[in-house]
Amino acid sequence: MADRFESALRGALAVWGIVPSAEQMRLLRAHFAAVLAANRRFNLTRVTEPEDAAVTLYADSLAVVAWAERLGVRARIVLDAGTGAGFPAVPVAVMQPRWQVTAIDATRKKADFVADCARDPPVPNLTARHARVEQIHAPPAYDLILFKAVAKIEQCLHWSQHALARGGYVVLYKTARIPPAEEDAGRRTAGRLGYHEADRFEYTLRRGAETVPRELRLFTRR
Repeated sequence: MADRFESALRGALAVWGIVPSAEQMRLLRAHFAAVLAANRRFNLTRVTEPEDAAVTLYADSLAVVAWAERLGVRARIVLDAGTGAGFPAVPVAVMQPRWQVTAIDATRKKADFVADCARDPPVPNLTARHARVEQIHAPPAYDLILFKAVAKIEQCLHWSQHALARGGYVVLYKTARIPPAEEDAGRRTAGRLGYHEADRFEYTLRRGAETVPRELRLFTRR
């Protein structure tokens, strides 16, 4: 199973020129094993097949790393809002050790699970706590606030407005086909809150013969 996971993940990341070191891959495999073990006690994810998890959970999470490297975006502190089983926080922290990543979740069991994953095996630049993003006010002001499968655009922008650093980005992981009503509401909310949309980062996930178009929607305030 570990070999299938690693092979699928390396193949998915090669498209972006991302090559995990042996130590980074060890940490990612350990996290996946912990997710599977915890899933027997409480629901973390329905994606448990190694190849599917490698692509739809881990490679998808690392789209923000590919985007940041392509555009030369520098980040110091990063917030993963609604981390669940640790996505995108754990893959991002492992692959970007210079980023200080905080993972939060409104469900204590999930936040505690990610906190345990940050300690053993240790991922020094990752912390986790039980919290809601709308309760967080600067300082600290985050350079990147990540939302993966959490809520609609307008809600994410509202929730993050008090925690985003000047010049920082709200990063939303989305399918390539967002409902028009969500698009319109997102644009109106962005205008009211002083955000403007940066260039989208479009990419495709490949699961066997299936292709899944995805994109990062990026909003910033100067």
